[in-house]
Amino acid sequence: MQLYNTLLLTTTGTTLVSLQTITVMLHLCFWVAFLVILLRFCRDYFLYKHRFSQAIQRRTAPLIVLAIAYAVIMFSIYFLW
Repeated sequence: MQLYNTLLLTTTGTTLVSLQTITVMLHLCFWVAFLVILLRFCRDYFLYKHRFSQAIQRRTAPLIVLAIAYAVIMFSIYFLW
């Protein structure tokens, strides 16, 4: 009976992950996405020998989209949770 009560409390009464765990995972995902964009910029500039202005222009839109997505998700987590 004690095991049943423990299982019932852990599955229905508490959440499986905390808010802090969710935010840490989201931060890691956004850092990985930022590093991918940075690596592509470095590839364009150093490997493919694009001009700096052309290389940065190609990576501006993904950075803006990433910043907007980050802001919206963090806003919704902190204020709508």
